Amino acid sequence: MSTLHPKESSLKPPKLAASGDRDIQLAFSDYLVNTLFDAMFAEHIGETQIKIPFIKTIFDKECPKCPIVIQATFDAPGRQTFKKGTAAVDITGMNLAVGALNNASKVLPMVTLSVNASAGVAFSLTKTAKNYGIKADLSLDFNQQLLISHIGKIDMSDLTRDVKQLITLVLKKLNKDIPALPIPLIAGATLGKPAFVIADRVLLFEADLVMPHIADVAGAPDLVMPTLVV
Repeated sequence: MSTLHPKESSLKPPKLAASGDRDIQLAFSDYLVNTLFDAMFAEHIGETQIKIPFIKTIFDKECPKCPIVIQATFDAPGRQTFKKGTAAVDITGMNLAVGALNNASKVLPMVTLSVNASAGVAFSLTKTAKNYGIKADLSLDFNQQLLISHIGKIDMSDLTRDVKQLITLVLKKLNKDIPALPIPLIAGATLGKPAFVIADRVLLFEADLVMPHIADVAGAPDLVMPTLVV
């Protein structure tokens, strides 16, 4: 929960259970990420004004080739969803106030947008220095609605292009900075036939444990390992 505004979450974690079909199963529910989103929303994390110097304004009359300044506010926290084989992070009610920063360091208001963004999440297994890790990569899908225009009629296709470019750059940075979630090392075993299964509210990582020093011995009995649920 938020440290500045502590409040018990009304969200309820789902029950996690192991099927027993594989040697190892690591289960991650949506509850952990969503309570983090609640705390960030309570502390207004992400609500800020940022200058985007690498994206220039397309409004030549008001401020030709001026950098864009964007002020972001949120009406609701983000939500992680796991459902029917897909994973996504949904952000609804994000308000973007877009302005141009002129040479006198004055912000010229241009438009206010309501943006709903959905970041698709793809999971992969990556090799780490000690073992393996689960890596998440985000991709963008979003829609926007014009709320206020201070500069009259505008070309929404051009504005959509610039807003999409901005959010895409943010996601690229997140993908680069998000570390792989390490998988516990189990007696030097390697992982065989790894797979990700997305069920209702749960991401499940499944794999077999491969023990070379036993598997290589002719006639050695199969190694039975307990199922691990985290």
